[in-house]
Amino acid sequence: MTKFNNLRKATNDTYILCALKLEDLMRQYLEARKAKKFETLVSLFISDRIKSSLSESVEVWDESMMLNQLQQIISVHQK
Repeated sequence: MTKFNNLRKATNDTYILCALKLEDLMRQYLEARKAKKFETLVSLFISDRIKSSLSESVEVWDESMMLNQLQQIISVHQK
């Protein structure tokens, strides 16, 4: 996701080419994270955002536990 977030349009790129690069990076991310459902995608985005805001002193990140908690929160808000 870092590559996706940091990609900038190169001077010689068209906007179409830049969009294709972004799409390719997003597809690679989703494939690597095995995100096939919308709920999983939302959980991954939230998880990644939280991870990026954590202090560097936090060394342990149990992603499966966090994703489970996020899915519970999302399911409550969808009702």
